[in-house]
Amino acid sequence: MSPAQTATLAADSITLAHRQFTVAENLSVTLPTGKVTAIVGPNGCGKSTLLNGLARIHAPAKGSVLLDEPTSALDLGHQIEVFELIRTLSGQGKTIAMVVHDLASACRYADHMVAMKAGKIIEEGTPAEIVSPELVQDLYGVSCDLIQDPATGSPLLVNVRRNSNFSAA
Repeated sequence: MSPAQTATLAADSITLAHRQFTVAENLSVTLPTGKVTAIVGPNGCGKSTLLNGLARIHAPAKGSVLLDEPTSALDLGHQIEVFELIRTLSGQGKTIAMVVHDLASACRYADHMVAMKAGKIIEEGTPAEIVSPELVQDLYGVSCDLIQDPATGSPLLVNVRRNSNFSAA
């Protein structure tokens, strides 16, 4: 695929708002061209607002696909079908940015991950680089252990348990 058919999604020092509420200030992000990026984090942290901000800055017709919770309300079989389609589009050179609540699926299907909390990007990189028990604790207030997925090599959360004194704010 030629460079003219792919798109780099980037924003530099932008402020994002939802209605009258500022969600993120001075946010900068560059998503890898031709790759799948999952934007993850707790509810209300600014994931969808970031995606909407990227949509306003970049025309999707230039080779990017922006998806806000593409597997929400789907059963497991249909979730896998959607994620496999996303991987196919990426294989065709499309730059994909998607908001995903299921961290396990984000680890398995994304090449790049942006972890957000309270309107800030707190980690960015491949799932193998950034997903750790500490990140999961910081984002979601849950403890877990990580193993390597034998099929994909991606991080796999196991023994996930809730901590009683956590606040996502």
